Formats: sequence, structure tokens, C-alpha cells
Amino acid sequence: MVACYPGGGTCYRKHVDNPLQDGRHITALYYMNKGWEKDRDGGTLRIYPKDKNGSRLDVVPNFNSLFLFYSDGRNPHEVLPTHKERFAITHWYFAYDERRTAIERMKQKKS
Repeated sequence: MVACYPGGGTCYRKHVDNPLQDGRHITALYYMNKGWEKDRDGGTLRIYPKDKNGSRLDVVPNFNSLFLFYSDGRNPHEVLPTHKERFAITHWYFAYDERRTAIERMKQKKS
């Protein structure tokens, strides 16, 4: 998935990528933002690791950088307000068994 934040204070509220056990195991983010300046441009990815007692990790979306984290409830995260166009490619790596179970759940709901 390619995401573009248009700037102007756009953000993405705190969430978990895989709250319903849909199979997503690892989230990979690749940033494509040349000349990014954290203080001027904003757009920091903020991670709230569940096992770190209220601490947080800030990831600046610098050009040609890759960041990976678990997609489940271990890593709630958000994108802070962005003041300039911000681009990222997101890719999810799936856990085979969890994904297969999720697909079976979806099939059962449809029938």
C-alpha cells in the first residue's frame, strides 16, 4: 500500500494494524521523503510498545529508511500531524496459520 499524507496537519490516530487476528504479523514501512526535517515537517511515527511501561518510540520518516514492527497489539502506533507531503509504502508479512484461520472465519460468516 502506498500512503500519501498531504500535509496541513493530517495525521493517523493511534491504532493497531491487526486487532482482529487477520494474519498480519509484521508491518514494514519504507519512507520516501527526501530532505525531511522532523521539527519543520512533523509526520513522526510514534510507537507505544506494550511491554515498555508507558514509553514510546519516535520514528522520523527519513528518505530511504525501512522500519519493521509487530502488527498486533504489542505496538499501537500513530502518525503525528504532518506539515508537508509525506510518502510511505506499507507491506505486511503474514503468519500462515493465523491467516488461514482468518480466511476460514470469513468464509463461515458469509455462509
